[in-house]
Amino acid sequence: LERLHAMGCRLCLISNLAKPYREALKRLPRHLFEAEILSFEVGHLKPAVEMYEAAAASMGCDPKDMIMVGDRLDSDVVGALSAGFRRAFWVKREGEATLEIDGAEVLSDLRQLPSRLEGDLSDPQI
Repeated sequence: LERLHAMGCRLCLISNLAKPYREALKRLPRHLFEAEILSFEVGHLKPAVEMYEAAAASMGCDPKDMIMVGDRLDSDVVGALSAGFRRAFWVKREGEATLEIDGAEVLSDLRQLPSRLEGDLSDPQI
């Protein structure tokens, strides 16, 4: 996350976090995120497009100018693509079956992301 932030990426956290677990956010480097979209505040759970629309609105972006990175293919990637996000990356855990979802891009390690974003970072809208 720190490397992405240093590269100029604007970061937004989108989470299906229940209110009683909000304390867990303190373990994250929250200073790197411009916005946090939490399901208990929005009233929807990922993959509902409302979660992704709230993220785009909070960042002042059009969804087509946003990229999602998540560890859940069913909620993170499918939801983002359904909401019209430009790209969606799935960080696949070791041993997980690879599923084909149109538009989903697979990473085996989050550290692969910066090199995969190089072309997008030249676009001033991203």
